[in-house]
Amino acid sequence: MVPKPTKDCTRCGVCAAECPVQAISKEDPKKVDEKACISCMRCIAVCPQGARKVNPVMLSAASLMLKKVCSERKECELFL
Repeated sequence: MVPKPTKDCTRCGVCAAECPVQAISKEDPKKVDEKACISCMRCIAVCPQGARKVNPVMLSAASLMLKKVCSERKECELFL
């Protein structure tokens, strides 16, 4: 899931400056290198305009998958 800029993006560059893998172009913050993006969602968290979003269908699918996998407590395992 790669966060995309919406029409509310003002190209302020905060997201590009905060991206830990430099997947957002500093020259044009609306451009995202989808192969470099690690989907950490920092750009969504730091955007002062709230102008970055994730596809709601993909977000819902990921949420359902995680809910299923994380619904019950798991025992600790040690692999050597």
